Parts: sequence; C-alpha cells; structure tokens
Amino acid sequence: KFQTYLSIDNRKIDALNDTASQVGLGSNMFLSGHNAKLTLEYQSLKYATNKAVNTLTLQAMIYL
Repeated sequence: KFQTYLSIDNRKIDALNDTASQVGLGSNMFLSGHNAKLTLEYQSLKYATNKAVNTLTLQAMIYL
C-alpha cells in the first residue's frame, strides 16, 4: 500500500524581518507482511534571500 503526501509551510521570522518557506513531497510504502514502512521524501527549505537547501531522505520503520 502506498500513501503520497505534500507539505507546505510559510512563516514570518521577526528576528530577520523576512520569511521562510518549506515544501515537502514524499511517499510512504507500507509492507504489511513485514510490519514495516519505508518513506522517501524530497524537501526544499528557503530562508530569507538565501538559496534553498534541498534534501532527499529515505527512512525505514520496523514495528516490533
């Protein structure tokens, strides 16, 4: 079973007198026979006028 998701976050940072934005797109894969979940997510984070920081994360969770 697959589950996709999208997250969007915009916030104002008073200390910088500017904004920050974050966008994430990912997918969960549930492996019911193995009691496990795999997640793959791409995320882009941008503070003020700095270049965006992009990350790609792969994580595994095993239910005991």
